[in-house]
Amino acid sequence: MSFMPSNTYDKPWLTETMPMSSELISNHIITGYWSLYFDDVSLFDEKWTTIVRELKNNNLPNVYEIKCSTNYVYPQMKEKISFRMVVFKCCFPIQTNVSVQIMSGDVRNKMTYIGTDILDVLNYTDRTTIYGILNWDTSLKSSIPTSRNHNIELINHLHAGYRIKIYSLDDDDDDDDDDK
Repeated sequence: MSFMPSNTYDKPWLTETMPMSSELISNHIITGYWSLYFDDVSLFDEKWTTIVRELKNNNLPNVYEIKCSTNYVYPQMKEKISFRMVVFKCCFPIQTNVSVQIMSGDVRNKMTYIGTDILDVLNYTDRTTIYGILNWDTSLKSSIPTSRNHNIELINHLHAGYRIKIYSLDDDDDDDDDDK
């Protein structure tokens, strides 16, 4: 990999695409996008290298393309952004009737599965929530998911702030009996 985000100033994004045959591409549908944000810019080149390796080793089987932000400074901005992001373009095999899948929520379920898989494979713990865009929703302004521009979100089960409250089926309100 010749380009690294930290030493790229002439373009806003670096892109890596999973090599797919035309037959494989024709049997898949692009379902949407997930974004991961990284606050520690100093370690981002290493993280980008890991993400590219996982994509190329097919450890992210439902991810077709990834792109990451660079040190490019947009003309309308005075300084570079203090974080980095990676956008994952997701796909899954086409089944018999795509419109039925969309209506039934199957696409949302598949995107949730893909998002969870991305979190697990990359052991991502930087943020509590990741944001996504389902491809069929044309009401959003861009294909880059953010906290303001998304139609699906996923709570990060690997983040230190994530808690699950477990209720026991045996726990009734029998504690009142002890007071008698």
